[in-house]
Amino acid sequence: MLENSCVGLKLKWASDLNPSDQPAQLRQTVAAQEPVWRQPEFLQGAKDMSHVAPGIAAWGLMTGVAMMKSGLSLVESLAMALLVFAGSSQLAAMPLIVAVHRLG
Repeated sequence: MLENSCVGLKLKWASDLNPSDQPAQLRQTVAAQEPVWRQPEFLQGAKDMSHVAPGIAAWGLMTGVAMMKSGLSLVESLAMALLVFAGSSQLAAMPLIVAVHRLG
């Protein structure tokens, strides 16, 4: 039996299972796992993130509004949010992207 201490899951190797009742043992192993949101590690992470989440949400709202007001489409705004993982770079790139849009 292999135990993963990070998430508290108990996994069994297929070679350790009896071939005659492998499906039944696998179903029991999967059914015994708690949902992720009930695990103490998840709850601790959510508690730790609750302090910075309002600031992240405000920054995301502000950059999203700025992108939409600058003339970028919804698809372009979402693509930039997903591909560029630096908010200040998104704000710095917007005037350049808008200038190219106006030229083309």
